Amino acid sequence: MSRTEIKTIAKARFKDHWGDLLLVLALQCTAICLAIVLGFGVGELIVLGPLCVGVYYVYTRTIYNEGTDWKDMFFGFRKMFGNSFTVGAMICAIAIIAASIIGTAMGIINFIITAIQTSVSSTGYFSIGIYFVTLFITICAVIIVLILTHLFYAEAPLLLLKEPGIKPADAMRKSRLMMNGNKGRLFILSLSFIGWGILCVLTLGALLVYVAPYYMYARVMLLNQIYEERHGVSMTDDADMQRLNAMRENAMSRKEAVADRIREKTVEDRSTEPSAAPAGVNVCKYCGTRLPEGASFCAKCGKRQ
Repeated sequence: MSRTEIKTIAKARFKDHWGDLLLVLALQCTAICLAIVLGFGVGELIVLGPLCVGVYYVYTRTIYNEGTDWKDMFFGFRKMFGNSFTVGAMICAIAIIAASIIGTAMGIINFIITAIQTSVSSTGYFSIGIYFVTLFITICAVIIVLILTHLFYAEAPLLLLKEPGIKPADAMRKSRLMMNGNKGRLFILSLSFIGWGILCVLTLGALLVYVAPYYMYARVMLLNQIYEERHGVSMTDDADMQRLNAMRENAMSRKEAVADRIREKTVEDRSTEPSAAPAGVNVCKYCGTRLPEGASFCAKCGKRQ
């Protein structure tokens, strides 16, 4: 399925379970915030992995039309806390280490440039400029690293669900392999929700009750599709194909209706044009009314001939 088809199916499907899907995300955000506050910067590392696995579990079962409710979001804690915690901690550790290396490297570069400038000049404007440029580059580099880490290991929590016996390190490695050639698909899918994000900001977050479960449904659906593609099966059922075909037919019908209206309007415009008068007959060149011989004005439209 294409990105547009995934979003179309997600928009049609998630509404049937909107309450549970929204509650799952709200509880996840609340738990992470409480872990950050109460855990002094460490608590979120403990709950992040199991919560992510639980959210994937609820959304995946909904995607495959299997029975579930919001209580299943604690699946990661109940059934596979060790593996889910390890995967979440490994992903966070990789992101933190990579970001720290970049920050340290850029700090060293900034220090060297500043030292060289100080030895040849007494002004500090150059140092200030270098500092802000280096800071900007560092922030951009860290953001890119975080995004890439997120894309590389996006499949890891889902692999714990699909293959319960898999080890955390194997899930991380397999996720990297499965996301080869697919990172762009997930990234573009996320970018396609920028418009929704702007609307959420304009509505002071009120629209998140609709956008958040819609986005997560589309995201988990794409990750499931990537997994199924790697294993040579299709996750799309007959109902999905019927829905997509119906939408395509409706779109084609609307286009054909517009084309028919344009053609009808063209025919009407042509029919209202004055027809050519027979030879020797004097008619109004504006409305086509037959005029007496030598008439300077039309008796019907009143225009001068």
